[in-house]
Amino acid sequence: MLVLVTGANGLVGKALLARCVADPSLRLRGSTRAPVSEMLAGVEPILIGELASDTDWTEALKGV
Repeated sequence: MLVLVTGANGLVGKALLARCVADPSLRLRGSTRAPVSEMLAGVEPILIGELASDTDWTEALKGV
C-alpha cells in the first residue's frame, strides 16, 4: 500500500514516517513545501510547494 504523509519534514510528519518505515507492507511518499536535503531511507520525497487553493496534488496522490 502506498501512503502519502503530508508535511513530511515537520515534527509530526517526521515522527510518523519514522514509525511507518518499519512496516514492510507500506510504501511511503512524503510531501514537503520546500526541497529537503535528506529524507528517511525508503521514503519517496515529493515537492508540493506552498499550499494554496490552486496547489496541484496530482503527482503526490498518484497511486495513493
